[in-house]
Amino acid sequence: MLKITILVRQVTDASASRLNIRKRAPGNNEDAERRTRGWIGVDLDGTLAKSVGAQTDEEIGPPIHPMVELVKEWLAHGEDVRIFTARVNPNQGEFEAIRARRHIELWCEHHLGQILPITYEKDWDMALLFDDRARQVEHDTGRVVGCPLRTDLKAHRNTITRSCRRIEESPSAFNTGCKRWRRSRRK
Repeated sequence: MLKITILVRQVTDASASRLNIRKRAPGNNEDAERRTRGWIGVDLDGTLAKSVGAQTDEEIGPPIHPMVELVKEWLAHGEDVRIFTARVNPNQGEFEAIRARRHIELWCEHHLGQILPITYEKDWDMALLFDDRARQVEHDTGRVVGCPLRTDLKAHRNTITRSCRRIEESPSAFNTGCKRWRRSRRK
């Protein structure tokens, strides 16, 4: 019976790694109390650190002090806080993800006094997420809390339009994509 259980576990673990499925996002799993409370995800760019023009894996903006102080307070109270960022997503390049992780760890050590776990995935244990791009949705209703959704969509559309204008000013292969997007918006 024990051999079967071990074999099933090995097959399940192998299948999970092949399919890139994780039971938990990587992070602090030291004590059971933390796991029952869940973890707090904090976005890096635009939330914990100021956004920089071109987001390379090496360049991280200066800290946003109110958020840094809040994270330090959570850590002092024993909360499980993790950096939640797309920079470490290996699907965008494994080498870049590894370099980004190293730079984020150095940034955390310098500005937070310790290295925090870093992930690009959320799981069922995540209790809160702080992100400059996220909007709160009322549980089980789909209603957006806060400013009207139309305002967010209009701001998003304006950002895309400005980006297209910038691209059109310099000759590139992206011009046709922007023109196609504008035509679809007119219909």
